[in-house]
Amino acid sequence: MVLTTVPIEQLASDKITPIHHLLDDGELAAIERRFFAPQDDLRGEIAEFFRRDCFYAGKTLTSRDDILMFLTGELRAKGLMDAAKQASVFEREKASPTEIGHLVAIPHPIYADPVRSTIAVLTLEKPVVWEAQRVQVVFLISIAKTQLLHWQTIFLKLFDYLVKQDGVREILRHPTYDDFLQSFTQAMEK
Repeated sequence: MVLTTVPIEQLASDKITPIHHLLDDGELAAIERRFFAPQDDLRGEIAEFFRRDCFYAGKTLTSRDDILMFLTGELRAKGLMDAAKQASVFEREKASPTEIGHLVAIPHPIYADPVRSTIAVLTLEKPVVWEAQRVQVVFLISIAKTQLLHWQTIFLKLFDYLVKQDGVREILRHPTYDDFLQSFTQAMEK
């Protein structure tokens, strides 16, 4: 953060949010919009991260390992993951399970820097016990280092959507790629 006493008229840039010494409600809202509102390029990246061909609805898999084998196998078949990253997903799960509660697990490789970022989404007909909790929606993430900054923003919004806005129920009620993308994008705008 840089503090300056330059007259505000000289600071004409979309990268600068002018504020006074004590923030008023309008300035707080401007800061929230600046840091937490989705940007147009971020919406485009959402569709890149969550690919139609990596959305699997209503599967009848019965265990964590079956789910991980299915998802990592699909990403490998599409050239989005190699054998080392596939093994890394299982290694990560063994070290620390990725269930987050609310019927959701977010597995990911320990070591990853894929050429293309991808988030595979899978919904199950019936929940399975992951490690200690039941899981019915799985997001297998594989994010390139160059997109980590955008991913962090998307992840926070995804977590908010799934947990606070009851997005899990929405995904299970309407388990299609288009419904998920529309619902999640709308939730990002809140």
